[in-house]
Amino acid sequence: MKTEGYTLIELIAVLFLIGLLSVIAAPFWLGFLQRQQIRSAAAQLRSVLGLASSQATKDSIRHAVTVCSSPSDSEQFNGIKYSIHPYAKSPVNFTTIEKVLIAKQFKIED
Repeated sequence: MKTEGYTLIELIAVLFLIGLLSVIAAPFWLGFLQRQQIRSAAAQLRSVLGLASSQATKDSIRHAVTVCSSPSDSEQFNGIKYSIHPYAKSPVNFTTIEKVLIAKQFKIED
């Protein structure tokens, strides 16, 4: 009598190895995704600086770009806000770059 298939021990061993590899790989994958989001936001901000430069040339006055984070209730920022405005005036309208999740860094003091 010949039986085919896997034993329970073999299935548990395979599931254990898959779980172990997932635990090891997850932080690297999440770091990769965060770096991609940061690169995307940086590219968009470079584009905004170019737009401010061309706007300043067109209007013949100095322009500024104000950048700030848009905090959420959680421990992460949910985006980056920027505004292009004449240098002598305060920023009024902000545009948000979405899907940038940058964890806050806390300074621990002794």
